[in-house]
Amino acid sequence: MSVRQAFSLITWNGRLALQRDDLGVIREGATADLVIFSTDPPAFLGYSNRITAIILHTNAGDVEHVLIHGENQLLIV
Repeated sequence: MSVRQAFSLITWNGRLALQRDDLGVIREGATADLVIFSTDPPAFLGYSNRITAIILHTNAGDVEHVLIHGENQLLIV
């Protein structure tokens, strides 16, 4: 499976499978569940495509913020 296929699976295809127009997109009115990663860890070295680095090499420790329904959540690491 390619990185592009994996990204589509966790975003757009999840939306299609659940038949929900408010998932898998970032736009006004959509359900705002976002994960924001730090780009400082070594996992990002050598990658010009951040999505590739996130899908292939990040872990929970690289997460900086989580927003659920548009609200910042407390992270306990």
